[in-house]
Amino acid sequence: MKYNGLKADMSTFAKLIYIYETQIKYFNKESEFEYQYKKAHITYKNLIKKKIRYATRECIKSLEPEIEVPHKLYFTKRTVLVLDLLRHLRNSFSHGLLTMESNKIIVCDKYRNFQTSKGYLEYKLLKEFIVEIVKEYEG
Repeated sequence: MKYNGLKADMSTFAKLIYIYETQIKYFNKESEFEYQYKKAHITYKNLIKKKIRYATRECIKSLEPEIEVPHKLYFTKRTVLVLDLLRHLRNSFSHGLLTMESNKIIVCDKYRNFQTSKGYLEYKLLKEFIVEIVKEYEG
């Protein structure tokens, strides 16, 4: 599976990484993200936020991916939920760990041999969110 199933989306993810590195990683508050990316924030708030949750590294290590849980993507905390989601997406993609399987994007992130993100988001939903960020950045 070339590019972990993401060959058609390489340009979109590369743009997200550029935007993250030049702008988003400097945000400290959700309101900063909301101000800059209004449409993407609406998608995040209405469709993504309820599917993600903070967890400790120990909790993430013990999660069983095949068990259906109320939240689908778990990751460690640094700042605020939406910014941490984007940080883990950036890391997962940049380190070649982001994978697409059927209609899911599997987000895996590691820091010093500890898994700091585990789970998935629906492809269509995540793609919509990322495309909105790119559009608003380029607009």
